[in-house]
Amino acid sequence: MTESLGRALAEGNDCADNLFKDVLGRKDKADATRNALQVLQRFKFFFSLPCAIDRNIKTGDYDLVISDYARAKTLYGKTDVNVFKKVDAEVEERIQNFRRFIHAKLMELPTPLEEQKKLIRYLISLEMEGDPAWECISNQQKWLLDLLLRCKDEHIEKDKSASKELQLMSPKKKKSSPMKTKGKTGSLTRVPQQVHFIEDLCKILTDTFPDLWRLGQAYLSGKLVKPGTMAKGPKVDPVKHQQFKKMILDVTQTLSNLVRAAFLPTNLPEDLTLDERHKFGIWPERHTPGAWLPQCVRCVRSCVNSLLSLELPSDSIESLHELALDMRSNCMNVLLNQAIEDIDGLNSCETWAVATNDENGGVTQLPLLFENIVNETVQHLHEVVLQTKDGEAEIFEQRPIQKEATLMCSNIMQAFS
Repeated sequence: MTESLGRALAEGNDCADNLFKDVLGRKDKADATRNALQVLQRFKFFFSLPCAIDRNIKTGDYDLVISDYARAKTLYGKTDVNVFKKVDAEVEERIQNFRRFIHAKLMELPTPLEEQKKLIRYLISLEMEGDPAWECISNQQKWLLDLLLRCKDEHIEKDKSASKELQLMSPKKKKSSPMKTKGKTGSLTRVPQQVHFIEDLCKILTDTFPDLWRLGQAYLSGKLVKPGTMAKGPKVDPVKHQQFKKMILDVTQTLSNLVRAAFLPTNLPEDLTLDERHKFGIWPERHTPGAWLPQCVRCVRSCVNSLLSLELPSDSIESLHELALDMRSNCMNVLLNQAIEDIDGLNSCETWAVATNDENGGVTQLPLLFENIVNETVQHLHEVVLQTKDGEAEIFEQRPIQKEATLMCSNIMQAFS
């Protein structure tokens, strides 16, 4: 009886299996699918993260990319589940490409300062290897130096081209060329290339240098990482304070030496090597007309004045003040010597046409011409030499300059006598 009951139960079980096998199979499959969907729904953020990263990078929503990545690292960064590891690997691959993309944008110049800070913060939040902020500062300093040197090369080439064109002109055309002298102050209708050069050079520095300085200060003071964020940038090595100071000094000294090479080649540092001397430029050996020197002095002084508000290290700003002083002194010498030459040549302008008046009696035009030359010279000297700006030294506090100016003023009177 027991065996019969067992067979009956087995047959009943087989019959039930045959009847409900498909139904139960579909139920198990539905349960598995439901469980999988629940898992996907529960971890939807993580599984959709690779696609979300691609989409947000494409739309430029970098902040969302970084916040999603930080959230994923916090929740699933130490998972042992294989499927999670696979997704995590895809996320890391995209983030690594994103790091390279942001780093490449950071190295592109010119870039506004605030944009640079934002890109650096992105890389810090993404835990970029190395020190992206310092790399950016070094890259920007090299770029700025390259701009200054390329400016010099371009203007020297333009100057050489202009000289060749003048040499190819016939003597008749030369007489009516743009290089023809207009007046007795040495002014020319054609602007000398050195004048264009110093204007462009000072503009490059005033446009780009402040951002380099402010970025360096933000880095050294730890202000590139926003307060209250989880990101922590690399610890600033104290040595980099001195390195940055030297980088700033290199820029100001390069500007000073480039200007000296164009206007005061004999005032360049004596310890320059031959390669360094060529780096700063070999200009044709001709003097810039005195009428253009006040404009050059104004450019240098304006450039220095614009940098004073940055509170640069004393040795950096001192090199620029020395340049301004030497340019002012040179301008004074050229203007006074030009006045001496012009006054010395007044005798060729004498027509001996005597004009009479009650005050002076009979006089020729010579005293009036002398007065005009002196007044014009004094006007230039007062503006660019005698007026002292913030941080500048009084030019006549320098004893050699004072003695030289006195001698030349005496020569002016002797030239007219």
